[in-house]
Amino acid sequence: MIRHILLTSMLLGLVACATTGQVTETYRATDLAGIRFEQILVVGIASKSSSRRRFEDALVAQLGERAIASRREIERTDDISRESVVAAAARTGADAVLVTRLKDAQTRAKSRGGRTDVQARRKDERLVDFFRYDYVDYTDPESLTLLTTAVITTDLYRVSDEARVYAFESSAADAKTIEELVDALSRTVASSVRRSGLLP
Repeated sequence: MIRHILLTSMLLGLVACATTGQVTETYRATDLAGIRFEQILVVGIASKSSSRRRFEDALVAQLGERAIASRREIERTDDISRESVVAAAARTGADAVLVTRLKDAQTRAKSRGGRTDVQARRKDERLVDFFRYDYVDYTDPESLTLLTTAVITTDLYRVSDEARVYAFESSAADAKTIEELVDALSRTVASSVRRSGLLP
């Protein structure tokens, strides 16, 4: 029983510490009744190929077998264009294209103030004695944690007529690492796409 309570407490603590995302729907086409997309080509727009790869792979992992990372079809980030995306969709059999790009990112430093302690430094190796110690002040240095908040935009296009059918903005706040930020954003985007009702 105690073990179960401890395990539950630990899991709740982990959930509480995880960076979460928020979604704001910005557009939904009016002719989506009954439409379900079978295969989605995921396109991440980024200045660095490593950032694009990281996000596309994370989002594909969240969406599952219906998603394909565009980097497998379009290797160079600067080669992404309407023509290359349409060709990649044709090669992969995708009937929808999901395009995500960074809208805004801000990083702030969170500091944890230093503190001063008194520490004893031994004068010699003889019998321990209060008077055989020098007492010196030791200041624990201030630590800084960088926290990043990002907003991304996501547009879902129908391949058949290249029409945008769904769009939303996602945000994740106070991520301590890039991995944590990507994980939160990819989970949020995937969840929103599922809730849209556009996947079977």
